[in-house]
Amino acid sequence: MRRELGLDMGSELGAQVEGGRVVVEDRLANLRRWRDAWRAVLGHRSLADELVAERRAEASLEEAEASGDPDATAPAPGALRRAAGG
Repeated sequence: MRRELGLDMGSELGAQVEGGRVVVEDRLANLRRWRDAWRAVLGHRSLADELVAERRAEASLEEAEASGDPDATAPAPGALRRAAGG
């Protein structure tokens, strides 16, 4: 069965139930399938880039508050995500 599926000895497998059947697949194939599914949902958005932009905006706000900037105010909820392009 391993030969037919192109699996080497020691390949990691995962199993799940789908529609009353047990599906066994290579762990890397499963990872690729999930990654592709998330790409289809997210499009070309990068969650990592959004997180970095959000952290930078928070750091700038903290710096402004620490310097005593009277104009430093917290952004509206979701504003950081919008500023990051999300």
